Amino acid sequence: MVRRAGTLMVAVALGLVGCSKATKEGGAAPELASPAGLTNMLTSKLGISESQASMALGALLGEAKGKLSPGDYSKLEGALPGAEHYLSAAEGAGVLPSTKEVAAAAPAADSSVAAVGDSAAAYAPSASQVENATTAAGSAASISGLTSALSKVGIPPEAANQFVPVVTEYVGKVAGPDVANILKSAFPT
Repeated sequence: MVRRAGTLMVAVALGLVGCSKATKEGGAAPELASPAGLTNMLTSKLGISESQASMALGALLGEAKGKLSPGDYSKLEGALPGAEHYLSAAEGAGVLPSTKEVAAAAPAADSSVAAVGDSAAAYAPSASQVENATTAAGSAASISGLTSALSKVGIPPEAANQFVPVVTEYVGKVAGPDVANILKSAFPT
């Protein structure tokens, strides 16, 4: 009996040391790095329901997927445990279009553009002008798209304004500042 109690005490102590070590080394405590940890953080800080948090996270991921490179999106997705669940929740609620709807809405290549000829090239904007306009439009569309999605989920405007910063804080704790910066780049304020 004494031996079992001693073994149990050693196991508990090792568990505490492991949690303490993960937190000291910049990793998140195990309860934080879980789907429940993330939704609990959102519900407590923003006063929203777990369902709203799940759908809003799916909307955030859906918007980020269109803005980030595949490598950066993969890092972000890896920092959000349960990412596929969140995307499914958002699709199921109609906050995000389903992958079938996205594929059906993709425009076909238009060969009439090639028929315009070289004379139009003199009036074409420079590559840097196009890139700057695309970046600005993409940022604005991303933020307005996310704001619209959060509204559909029923998140009040004051909570919606804090959503990205709270998720960024979480990502920074779980995956570090580099991944938090990836999220910030997708939704600049």
